[in-house]
Amino acid sequence: MLKKFLSILIFISAVTVCYAELILPAQTSAIRTLAEKNNFSDEELQIYLIKHYGKTVHGLTREQAIQIINRFQSENPPRPTTESYIKEVDEAKDLLIAESLEVGMSKRFYMVDGNVIDGTIISIEDGICAIKTVDGNLNIPINEILEETVDLLKKDGTRYKGPLIHETLEELVIKSKYGDVAVQKKDIKDLDRYQGGRLVPKTEFKKKFYQGEAQLISVFLDPTGFPLEANTFYLSGLSIGYGFTERFMITTKFASNFAGDLNLHPKLRVFHKKTADTEQALSIGIGLHRNYPRSSVLSKYSHYVDVIIDDSTVGKLNRIGLPFEINDGNEPRQAKVSDIIDGNGVYAEFYTVYSSRRKNPTGRGKVGWSVGAKVSNSFSLLND
Repeated sequence: MLKKFLSILIFISAVTVCYAELILPAQTSAIRTLAEKNNFSDEELQIYLIKHYGKTVHGLTREQAIQIINRFQSENPPRPTTESYIKEVDEAKDLLIAESLEVGMSKRFYMVDGNVIDGTIISIEDGICAIKTVDGNLNIPINEILEETVDLLKKDGTRYKGPLIHETLEELVIKSKYGDVAVQKKDIKDLDRYQGGRLVPKTEFKKKFYQGEAQLISVFLDPTGFPLEANTFYLSGLSIGYGFTERFMITTKFASNFAGDLNLHPKLRVFHKKTADTEQALSIGIGLHRNYPRSSVLSKYSHYVDVIIDDSTVGKLNRIGLPFEINDGNEPRQAKVSDIIDGNGVYAEFYTVYSSRRKNPTGRGKVGWSVGAKVSNSFSLLND
């Protein structure tokens, strides 16, 4: 008797759980209504559900129904299966669909319909791959992502083949049957890429190795918290620089170098946070000058200097001239900073700067702000 009771109880519990997971009538109605608003016929809706979930609308679970409703209500809702779309799918049947997808994978993803997305996988659930990009989070069916594999030859003769699971400006991470390997791009002699099993012409991805994104590293003469991208060369009318990594860069003012003042300005990013809309960074930097004009240093801080003209008169130093005249054998003239301090010397300044920027609501460029502090050895020259 006890066994019968337990069997009946287990059966009722299983039926209850299964029923609890099935789609609700209200969810079915909502999906049909939203599909109709997006120009889906009933047949096209069933084709879409079977393609992405392997079920008709009545076989969906409640959680799947919530996902579908959210997709229909998103800014980029699903589209009906038009003739052109069917043609695209037919042409893509011989392409290899990605099998090596995992959370944390960060690279460029290629779709069967030709879309290309740069991002990071944040979750994989129910056949949907959530990819975080700079433009927002995208939910993409797994069977629409192409497998990307590489066949590379290093300069030392080493060869690796396998799916590409991670890529930065500096390295590739390849999944081989022996384990994951990280290869620096600077060590690659030859590289072939395959998207969906098809060889990609080298002209289509060669620029990805060397082309850097424009970066605002300073505003007028004040630095920002953002350094150059890795392996990026910088040239302006006043200085040149190079980004060695994503965190470290060096610039130099070439005009000063020609005048005998050899100088270097390294900058290191110590904090970085980036979301889909905003980006923050904190950097520290140094400015080193071998032969910097002392008069230029003093003129920067002229408001701190008092000039004693005689026993009863004290004047403020200014960049244009001193508050008294000088007679050096020629016509009397207003005294200059170089009359009280001259020569060159070693000059060093240290600074830290925090910068934040976000996308301009108009869609044109970015807006942001920076705040920082700077200290130098200028005040050691005041007594002179």
